[in-house]
Amino acid sequence: MTSPAHRGHVRAPQGQDHGRPDRRQLVHRFEQLAEKTLDAQKRMAIDLAELHTRATLIEQILRTAG
Repeated sequence: MTSPAHRGHVRAPQGQDHGRPDRRQLVHRFEQLAEKTLDAQKRMAIDLAELHTRATLIEQILRTAG
């Protein structure tokens, strides 16, 4: 069996991450992205509901005006 170093996987010594984010940072970034995505989905649902309401009102106006 080969060690990780022999397979090309060399870990940086603790405290030396060579500019790469650690796991906690990645989890935090993922949580932020998930939160922003959920917020965007909620805003989109509200906008879509408003658009549907307006389209329905326009259809009613067009039916009664004709």
